[in-house]
Amino acid sequence: MGNCQAAEAAEVIVQHPGGKVERLYWPTPAAEVMKTNPGHYVALVILRLSP
Repeated sequence: MGNCQAAEAAEVIVQHPGGKVERLYWPTPAAEVMKTNPGHYVALVILRLSP
């Protein structure tokens, strides 16, 4: 048996107003992101690439 892993890795990208970018590669609740960034919004962006 070989190793099993997801074909696509999901990540959370937090873009701050000053240009700083944070990448989270683990499950993170939206409430946690909102708590650490008060006064900002959380958006779901889905990127679908078609052949």
